[in-house]
Amino acid sequence: MASSSRRAGFGRAWLCAATIGILLVGSSDTGFPQDAAVIKVGAIVQLSGAAAFLGPSEEAAYRMAITEINKKGGLLGRRLELVVADDATDAATANTDAKRLINDDEVAVLFASSTSASREAIIPVVTRNRKTLFFYDAIYEGHACDPHMYVMGEVPETQISPIVPHLQETMGGNSWYFVGDDYNWPHDTATIAEKAIPAAGGKLIGEKFVPIGTTDFSAMLQDIASLKPKFVLLILLPSDAVAFMKQFHNQGLHKTVQPIATLVEQSAISAMGPASEGLLIPAGLFPDTTPAAKTFEKAYQETLGVNAPKQNFIAINGYDALHLWALAVEKAKSLDLAAVSEALPTVSWDGPRGTVRYSAKTHHATFPIYLGRIGADGAPEVIKDFGPVDPGPQCSF
Repeated sequence: MASSSRRAGFGRAWLCAATIGILLVGSSDTGFPQDAAVIKVGAIVQLSGAAAFLGPSEEAAYRMAITEINKKGGLLGRRLELVVADDATDAATANTDAKRLINDDEVAVLFASSTSASREAIIPVVTRNRKTLFFYDAIYEGHACDPHMYVMGEVPETQISPIVPHLQETMGGNSWYFVGDDYNWPHDTATIAEKAIPAAGGKLIGEKFVPIGTTDFSAMLQDIASLKPKFVLLILLPSDAVAFMKQFHNQGLHKTVQPIATLVEQSAISAMGPASEGLLIPAGLFPDTTPAAKTFEKAYQETLGVNAPKQNFIAINGYDALHLWALAVEKAKSLDLAAVSEALPTVSWDGPRGTVRYSAKTHHATFPIYLGRIGADGAPEVIKDFGPVDPGPQCSF
């Protein structure tokens, strides 16, 4: 269990980040010489703005990895120091953050748990610098490619492709209805679904996109009631998924139609209340379900305290990515971009999801995917382990 002083420091860290947008997080480990140079690790997270509900867990995931690595002696005999910036869920801010972290703070590596728009705003900064590897850690639409970037997170090929044949075989029925927010991630996911469903002998009988922030789904629910699909696939932001599921449940559609959501974590599940029961979610991590996840949760609470932000399949991407980078640095015996990039595909990390590794050809990660079902108590139960799922030909390097 973490000491009371560590828990207090954790609270002060959030206050500082929310107030000034950037935070230095070191380690309480005293095994390093006082005059030893630190290795600065940059992390851009979403502590404010539309995705602020994810930010605390994202920062804590990076901090957990930093603490574990420092406890084992750091890297190259040096202590790691985490430098966190809040992009406020805003692409322009992310661009400014990346410039500050790389040019002013001189971080050795840059991580980001952010939106696709923020990712695209960060990449030019990294490309111009030519010395800093960039790790994008998020569920996203897929097929973002840059030689300086490695991607850790679920993509449509890992979430949609495995579940379609499995659900049709185990639950019967083969008709699907697609509900998405109207922007690139849901549209690109729909493209994958439109291929995966007929490939498994299924039929896509309806597809609707709505503006982000939609609160009234009555017309769409009438369409679903009329068409009577077996499955409804939700590619909605969490707040929109909450509104949809409550109305879906109130109309009794959950009795005949199976909902599946790809971007719903515990805070959204709690907000759904009874409407979450029976919801299926394909993801890389469900806390306190698998042995590896339980082991991680115990260590996480002992390290950061019982009041640390809850981990989820979205934030955990940063934890795994940082550990893989550290293993590559150790193997390369250098922080040099080319040396670390060459070493990355040759190392693997056994984390809370299972074994995780990057591909040299695609720069995307392969990791296990699980299918979770939400119970009456709001807790997930893993009902299918798909094992490591290859994201496919995302890029070609």
